[in-house]
Amino acid sequence: MATATAGPPRKWLMDRISGDSKYGDRERPWCPCCWVAPPVGWCPSLLEECGCCKFFGKIGIYTDEQPRFYLMHLGFMINTIAMFMVVYACLAISDDYEVLSKASFSKITMQQDIGDTFPAGTTVHVGLRAISWLTSDDKEEVVNFDQFCATSGMDKLLNPEDCSSCQDMSLNFVMSTILAAVLFLPSLFVTVSRMYSGYDVNCGKAYSSVLAICSLGLCLNTLWTFKYFCGDKFYRGLVPIDDEGNPFPEDITKYADYVWEWGWGVIFLVAGVVLKGLEMMINCCVATPSITRDRKEQQIYENIKDEEE
Repeated sequence: MATATAGPPRKWLMDRISGDSKYGDRERPWCPCCWVAPPVGWCPSLLEECGCCKFFGKIGIYTDEQPRFYLMHLGFMINTIAMFMVVYACLAISDDYEVLSKASFSKITMQQDIGDTFPAGTTVHVGLRAISWLTSDDKEEVVNFDQFCATSGMDKLLNPEDCSSCQDMSLNFVMSTILAAVLFLPSLFVTVSRMYSGYDVNCGKAYSSVLAICSLGLCLNTLWTFKYFCGDKFYRGLVPIDDEGNPFPEDITKYADYVWEWGWGVIFLVAGVVLKGLEMMINCCVATPSITRDRKEQQIYENIKDEEE
């Protein structure tokens, strides 16, 4: 009969790190990236066994294998779709006309001629670094945010006093959206590991939730800052102009209708946020196995493993 080892029984955890877990049906994720991360074994008392992780791991209304199987696979599918949607939103970072026309964050369509630069029917696509439109002679025009103040005709789209507003926040738009997309990848690995009860741990559940909160926060930051510091700076609705198309002139001769609408980039980003929120709820609904918190169960695993060895 093997004797208990000194110190907390942690072979159950080390086996999940090495891919040799004997818990449950002994199935394991096919990819080592989906096993428990090695740093958890370096400092288990802080990263796995702390009260916060145990409390969070215990939360959940589903503990059986069948709900775990279906819910975590559903979460993986939702998370994957959400990731591709956020990646699509990242296309708005481009300064290529064709890309911006399909992934812009907002669109402004001129219902009347706005000077010679924007004839009636022109649609301006606003991205995260540039705007684009098709000229009357079918020429693709792209102007980066940092060129707004030096490009003639921009005063017909937004107040000259706000010409640098989009550029000032451009780095924020770009970094937030890219980081949000990148953080989806490690959460996919954790979701796969949680499909297998032999590789599910408290810190994995908590880590996945933290990643989800960060992704959601970054996406919401992009949406909020773009709207208030860039999108809302462009003219929209009925705007008084003169015969040369200058907005808000001293001598108003007519009104131009700037029709504003969300672009596909924002639509996909919002859809990604909704799906990511749903995936986070699924993650919280599935509790971690009792061995991650029960010292007696951990000791039994330890003794059985010693006997096998």
